[in-house]
Amino acid sequence: MEHMHRSFSSVRLSRRAELRSSLTYEYAKHIPSAATPPTVSELPAMAVYSTLQRARAGKDKVPEWSPMMEGGMQLLNRDGHSISHNSKRHYHDSFVSMNRMRQRGLLCDIVLHVGTKEIKAHKVVLASCSPYFHAMFTNEMSESRQTHVTLHDIDPQALEQLVQYAYTAEIVVGEGNVQVLDLISSDNLNVPSEEEVYRAVLSWVKHDIDSRRQHVPRLMKCVRLPLLTRDFLMSNVDTELLVRHHSECKDLLIEALKYHLMPEQRGVLSNSRTRPRRCEGASPVLFAVGGGSLFAIHGDCEAYDTRTDRWHMVASMSTRRARVGVAAIGNKLYAVGGYDGTSDLATVESYDPVTNSWQPEVSMGTRRSCLGVAVLHGLLYAAGGYDGASCLNSAERFDPLTDGNLYAVGGYDSSSHLATVEKYDPQANAWSPIANMLSRRSSAGVAVLEGMLYVAGGNDGTSCLNSVERYNPKTNTWESVAPMNIRRSTHDLVAMDGWLYAVGGNDGSSSLNSIEKYNPRTNKWVAASCMFTRRSSVGVAILELLNFPPPSSPTLSVSSTSL
Repeated sequence: MEHMHRSFSSVRLSRRAELRSSLTYEYAKHIPSAATPPTVSELPAMAVYSTLQRARAGKDKVPEWSPMMEGGMQLLNRDGHSISHNSKRHYHDSFVSMNRMRQRGLLCDIVLHVGTKEIKAHKVVLASCSPYFHAMFTNEMSESRQTHVTLHDIDPQALEQLVQYAYTAEIVVGEGNVQVLDLISSDNLNVPSEEEVYRAVLSWVKHDIDSRRQHVPRLMKCVRLPLLTRDFLMSNVDTELLVRHHSECKDLLIEALKYHLMPEQRGVLSNSRTRPRRCEGASPVLFAVGGGSLFAIHGDCEAYDTRTDRWHMVASMSTRRARVGVAAIGNKLYAVGGYDGTSDLATVESYDPVTNSWQPEVSMGTRRSCLGVAVLHGLLYAAGGYDGASCLNSAERFDPLTDGNLYAVGGYDSSSHLATVEKYDPQANAWSPIANMLSRRSSAGVAVLEGMLYVAGGNDGTSCLNSVERYNPKTNTWESVAPMNIRRSTHDLVAMDGWLYAVGGNDGSSSLNSIEKYNPRTNKWVAASCMFTRRSSVGVAILELLNFPPPSSPTLSVSSTSL
């Protein structure tokens, strides 16, 4: 009996090992296995076991790499104790099988309703292939718990084709489903950059170049060439024969280059091709970057999701920054200058929410903390600030590749707090004074909402302020609005979803983690959820995101507190 029990246990353990290998293979098309007969026998080729046996007997040398079957068999160790099989067809065969199950309605957990059509599918497949469905099924949306979802404003045939593509990587484009081609001109096209659209168009044309060459001019009009980097335009677009051989395409290339070479004229050159794509499903997310509190300068960052009224920690900057300027361009966040606790900074870094990571950018020509940062016509402007020795009146701009003006509001000139305001016209490349504010203010929060310039809080040289005023550019006048509930200076102010948010700052005695928001329709301030960290001299900006929070970031939250 003891012998039988041991034999049974051995078989059971062997099957467990086989099951683990099988599950590993199903997800990774890769089997690591010990070179023992029960495990090796499960591999696709018995020849592998024979090869190992011959090598052990000294008849053959165990190869490091052996191309076998449709994939490959890698013999990892020279002593012949482990092997690895890699199947190139596994992913393809798996999706073919899943598509057959979809067509038969097996294991489907979602039914898409569009018009009178019902399309059965698997959530995991749709979510893995589409950021739109990923957001729908993984975030706290009601659809994530439903088995039936109704979609609007899309052609049933086009949706059927797109679902089919998710399973097969094949799509038939013809006159009957031309809506799929129209996607490249849509604002709702969700791509990391316009380079993806350009490459997709060329790939489609070159797949059947003889019959599709004629469509190049019409397709290129849908690609937003001005949003490509200057280097990409010169090294890829300008050298592409399909572009050079069509005069209409050359005109589009010239338009894009003029947009880059004459940045002061971008307001005049603005058209549908210069406007970044913005998906309707994207939600605004408020980012609080760096800042300082008692005895600390912060490099960590957090983001506020208006849908859930929660804060989430995201990736930290590479450098600690207080008194930092922050702005958003496209789908990236820029942290400009600041103070790291030792010196004022000229360095700049950008945050990509897709990868949840920060990357260094070109440094400014001057060290600046307590600076003003804003975006105008796709250019990032840094104005004023402190370089460690004196207050600055200089300004510089960065093209990382909006009709309007830039405003420098209040501040401190080394001797007094200011009520003066200046306006910058990029076409004239000149600053001009406008009406003074009602109060002197330095370290105030400034933002634009519904065509009005708001200035909140700050310091007048005597005390920390909670007063708020706004400027009407049409009448060149200032008026007072409801004061904040808390006195704040060195905070930041930002507009989002028709509200103004006052974030962090200092109340005259301590750094703050509290947030309050202003409704211009009721002229009232109310509390929002607090941050995790007290932050004065904080930088704040907004990104429109489809998928938030990033999968690699921890999900944390605190509840709202009354002011």
